[in-house]
Amino acid sequence: MPRRKKVAHASTAQLNQARREGWASFIRGEQDERAVAAGYRYSRRRADHVAEFFRRFLRHSQGEWKGKPFELLSWQRDELLCPLFGWVDAAGRRQYNKAFVEIPKKNGKSTLCAGVGLYLLLADDEPGAQVYSAAVSQTQAGIVHGEAVKMVQASPELRAATRVNLHTKCITYDATQSYYRALSRSPEGNEGLNAHGIICDELHAWHGRELWDALLYAGRARRQPLTFVITTAGADRESICYELHEYALGVQAGTIPDPRFFAFVRHATEADDWSDPAVWRKANPSLGSTFHEGTFREEYEQAKRSPASLAQWARYSLNVWSNTANPWLPAGAWESARAEYAAEDLDGGECWLGLDLSQSNDTTALVAVFPDAEESERVWLLPRIWLPEESLDAIADRWPARAWAAAGYLDLTPGAVVDYETILQTLDQYARRYRVRGLAFDPYFAGWIVSALQDRFGWPAESLIPFPQRITHYAEPTATFERLLLAGRLHHPGNPVLDWQMSHVHVKTDVSGNSRPVKFARADHRKVDAVQAAVMALGLWSKGEQAPRPGVAVWSV
Repeated sequence: MPRRKKVAHASTAQLNQARREGWASFIRGEQDERAVAAGYRYSRRRADHVAEFFRRFLRHSQGEWKGKPFELLSWQRDELLCPLFGWVDAAGRRQYNKAFVEIPKKNGKSTLCAGVGLYLLLADDEPGAQVYSAAVSQTQAGIVHGEAVKMVQASPELRAATRVNLHTKCITYDATQSYYRALSRSPEGNEGLNAHGIICDELHAWHGRELWDALLYAGRARRQPLTFVITTAGADRESICYELHEYALGVQAGTIPDPRFFAFVRHATEADDWSDPAVWRKANPSLGSTFHEGTFREEYEQAKRSPASLAQWARYSLNVWSNTANPWLPAGAWESARAEYAAEDLDGGECWLGLDLSQSNDTTALVAVFPDAEESERVWLLPRIWLPEESLDAIADRWPARAWAAAGYLDLTPGAVVDYETILQTLDQYARRYRVRGLAFDPYFAGWIVSALQDRFGWPAESLIPFPQRITHYAEPTATFERLLLAGRLHHPGNPVLDWQMSHVHVKTDVSGNSRPVKFARADHRKVDAVQAAVMALGLWSKGEQAPRPGVAVWSV
């Protein structure tokens, strides 16, 4: 086993020097100790400089503080800006070239971003500084940049020192031939930048990583560039933002030694008591300053009425990462429903089927719902999932389809499109093995299979029930799925393909409050076909339980 590399820490001589110079109190953890050992030091002059810039030159532009000096809150000053700008190397250059700041909404992100951008433009001692606001869209980038413009217009000193072009969204500082402007969202249009500062707002909302990669080395030719990321927790755990979130937590904990990366993450965890005000304050350093605890409590009380609302509240208010953009179920609910059983344990049982068909590189799913023989409100799911074999190469770097297929959790069909004959034969086997009460199917693709089931295998027409893919048809079974799962009455066998799909299923809700599970985005590689098939089958079962259709009896062929 290779030896673990020993991490250098500050020596006694270095710590004594820090005490003599009056900055030992700013060595606050593993990251700082390593920085001291590497030759970095804390400059109180540089730290005080950024704090004084905010207080002296910046003015709030809205709300109850409009027109007042930007007096930094203690956490903004002592835990964020002063350490970020105060640590320097022996030549006086800033230690950090990347900063990742993750805090919940209403903690003053936009104003803080705008202030950092203006500091980099006006006070960071960089001739010809180019500073940019970048976001998921030019409109979003314009929010931070617009706040910077308002700050300039509210400050007599900055108004006199700069020129503002509202049309081009550019603030120019002629004294150093520097400018600060909003970026377009196009990665191609942003390659080749010579950036001194990049302000990345709400990174959790960025689609893909192309823009991030285009900006990654934009400051390589600068003396002390800074990429400043500020965001709220997101929903996409396969995003660049979540990648940086996990990296930042490692840096913050001292397990990842990166002296150039500044991490500031304030969040609650899924294990915390979300009703505890102490947890609220842990995640929200501005609670009681930029917003009031009473309002926060009211929002919590309203959100806790439904799992989806509570998960959304926790993401925006406690910085708890969710699995989807509109999370459906509380953390841990699906895992708690796992049970040890196999297809053989259900032989001869009564069941309802849901079939979600695809054509090319999508998965096709058949899910059977078996009601418990002793408890009428308890069900067991049995998933069967297929993928065209020629799709494997296209998705190899996105999800572990080969491993799932090798383990028997995913069935591969020959060719580039799903083999409907294979699906048909499986349905015939199910009819022989189980007591099938009915099959719910999407009528868009299933015409051939439905005809073949009747003509070749003698399935009764009344057992084949179309399930139009409209939210009104999904609403009731989606609610049933949620109710049974949260009550501990819905079980699944731990198929990792179904688990993966459940981890990112997105819930779409209409104005009437009807909901249905959908994929994260139309062109996204993450699939939810098995989840939809389970809801379809559950809908058929629940209707059969409540009011059996005439002529639909237990049957087999």
